[in-house]
Amino acid sequence: MNDAMDNPGTDPDPALAEAVRSFLIELRVERGLSPLTISAYRRDLAQFAEQAGTRWTDDPQPLIDFVAALQRTGAKGSTQARKSAAVRSFYAFALREGHATRDVPALIDAPRPGTYLPDVLAPEDVVRILDAPPPDEPIGIRDRAILELLYACGLRVSELVGLDTDRVDMANQQVRVIGKGNKERRVPMGDEARERLHRYR
Repeated sequence: MNDAMDNPGTDPDPALAEAVRSFLIELRVERGLSPLTISAYRRDLAQFAEQAGTRWTDDPQPLIDFVAALQRTGAKGSTQARKSAAVRSFYAFALREGHATRDVPALIDAPRPGTYLPDVLAPEDVVRILDAPPPDEPIGIRDRAILELLYACGLRVSELVGLDTDRVDMANQQVRVIGKGNKERRVPMGDEARERLHRYR
């Protein structure tokens, strides 16, 4: 049997298990979702079913406890939002088909995806990366010039790959970059990047 059609949880309420099975069938047959997407729904609903008990049809507490457990275990905001969205989608089906008697998710606030700042390299890590290429070999000289441009000018890899030599203004220490939307911008180039490029050329 398809993985998404298996028992949705460990000894859940039989009525909930049957409702989840019916919901997963609808996802596959009527909505035409992919097996991977259905499996993701199954896993999220299995997690909910394991702790929902028998009060899930009209009591918001099982869903509140489910979200609280996600927060307690340190799940990312995006993960909380995805799992809660799966449960909310299931409840819409369950209410429509008569498995649930109340629009439970409407009674609580939905978790929102969190905003996360990107990780940045420590200064010593930057130095280690820049110094990695062999300094006296042609390929090392080339790679060091590439790394200096990426670091000093804040270029995307795609921008660097598409960079022609005539767009590098050594005299004024500027680089003309074609970015997203085919828009051109001028980026200042530091002394170290200029020196490395000069050595490479």
